[in-house]
Amino acid sequence: MYTVGNPPNQVQIAFSGYADPSMRRDPAITTANPYGTNLWMLYSYPLFNQSGAPVTYSGAVETHLAYSNPNPSGEPGGVAWAAWCTTTPSCPSATAMWPSVQSNSPTYPYPTQFSSHEVPNFWPYNNNWYAVHLMYFVIPPDSIPKSIGKSGCFVMTVAQTTPTNLAEGWAANTLNQCGATLPNDTIATNVEISFTQLNGWSGASCSVWGEPAIMVDNTGTAYLAAACFNKNFEATLGYYIFSTSLASYPTLSTWTGYAGPIYLADLPDASFYQGLGATYLTEFDWARRADGTLVGMVSPAVETGQNTVSQFGCVVVNLNPPASWPSGSGSFFGSVVATLTDIDTPQTGTISEAYGPNACTYEPTSNTGVLIVRRLVNTALTKPYSPTQYQLYSLIDTGVMP
Repeated sequence: MYTVGNPPNQVQIAFSGYADPSMRRDPAITTANPYGTNLWMLYSYPLFNQSGAPVTYSGAVETHLAYSNPNPSGEPGGVAWAAWCTTTPSCPSATAMWPSVQSNSPTYPYPTQFSSHEVPNFWPYNNNWYAVHLMYFVIPPDSIPKSIGKSGCFVMTVAQTTPTNLAEGWAANTLNQCGATLPNDTIATNVEISFTQLNGWSGASCSVWGEPAIMVDNTGTAYLAAACFNKNFEATLGYYIFSTSLASYPTLSTWTGYAGPIYLADLPDASFYQGLGATYLTEFDWARRADGTLVGMVSPAVETGQNTVSQFGCVVVNLNPPASWPSGSGSFFGSVVATLTDIDTPQTGTISEAYGPNACTYEPTSNTGVLIVRRLVNTALTKPYSPTQYQLYSLIDTGVMP
């Protein structure tokens, strides 16, 4: 936590914790994973970078990786988690799957910038791990939303055997690319998807794209879900689904629009959330049950000003089979399985859960059930500060297994 300003106008700001989780079972049968039940989780790791004189604190996000293995004594996966890092046995806090790295390049794209990697999502299939996340460069003193609009893109990555190999080519001194090729980005399996390309695939006119989620079905077809945001960073323009055959993955020319737009109004019981003020859906994720059926998690939300989004918990819903997903929405969602929220933390002064939780993920073999992200904010902050400058995140297991 940092203190900004001078008495009597001191404001404490924080941007830290664990957010945007994507939890998956490792299906590979190995000596270390004899039952194919070890768990992996990608998650966002928010932080502040420091630059300039006087010092400017700029928010950015890294992507980290954690794992949970069933205990030989019978303790199931999901009870205890450990951070994965590239150096063992120690695991310094600065180590990340995809780190936030400073560049002082005089030419691209700005003199001082920090790479940022958030909302990661991944999926295992046939000994490979497929991943996608949002990448952009934070240019101090720009906010994260402004930075996404200037330099954002999706990055798809594929790795063999284990998700730890997704880190190849993303070493601590590597900026990688988003809008241009930069030095040190040598891994061919890192593929950039520009917002312009996503607009072309969908036929939409989105200012930015976000909240990507990837999935591979049993036929070897990959699906990418993404939220279309307007200039106010509201996903009122809907979710879109894109697809391609893994035979040509990750070649971008083979991706096509598959379904969408999918709106809040298409969610069963949408009128309840509309009555609360929600105007769009965000934070979508999906999971496959043992019987092959799909279940999804999504959050109704509304933009409440000062780059702050209020979310109304997570709706867990059955997903219809991909063959029935329409190009005009309506039958993407099946019935609602559960509704989850997290508004139970006692308010301490101005620190509260006033803007609701932030995202859910689910893996049927984890004893955690659905994970929900607790988000604490400082509701007293006013311009030039905002509630986005005091956000603390933590992961809460609900025990709900839809």
